[in-house]
Amino acid sequence: MTIETLIPLILVFILGAMSPGPSLLLVTKNTITKGTRSGIYSALGHGIGFGLYCFTVMNLYKIIIQAFPNIVVVLQIGGIILLIYFSINFLIIRPSEKSSEKNNFLTLNRLSFIEGFLISIINPKILIWMIAIFSPFIDEKLPFYFIIIISSIGSFIDASWYLVVAILLGKNQKKISTLLNTQALNKIMGIVMLFFAAVLFFSII
Repeated sequence: MTIETLIPLILVFILGAMSPGPSLLLVTKNTITKGTRSGIYSALGHGIGFGLYCFTVMNLYKIIIQAFPNIVVVLQIGGIILLIYFSINFLIIRPSEKSSEKNNFLTLNRLSFIEGFLISIINPKILIWMIAIFSPFIDEKLPFYFIIIISSIGSFIDASWYLVVAILLGKNQKKISTLLNTQALNKIMGIVMLFFAAVLFFSII
């Protein structure tokens, strides 16, 4: 793999991170309802998860596909379950619950980090995107250090984009909160997550 190949991959990383999907919804929701710090932790968790995903796919893609030909379907099912889980959390959260969470920043930030990490691992958009993008570039002779470099670049770009989203939304959190009812926002997020789960489900059957 040469620098001419690396540049298009970087552009793809940028476009992939900026494209809307469940990950953007999660970072947006956590930032608006829980604060900038929560959005930042979600962004960091997502970036780290994305980098690990890149590393795993580039190292084990061919082995996994040969040994477990139905692995894509299994991951898609996992994605559906995770999306439904997030959707339920968005739909049933109440103001009192949100207020109590604010009193424990450590728990709140850890939860936001874990949510960001998990949705990067089982996000159906990322799964399909990874398979489509990386399969042509996967080479058994690809140096290990190059895989680390590519994964690190992907992780940095992904985390940077969502950090920008969290910080910009955080700066305007009060304005957004006055324009949008928090409960209404949670319900919208929950419904959209269910929509993504339904789309993924019908793509499998």
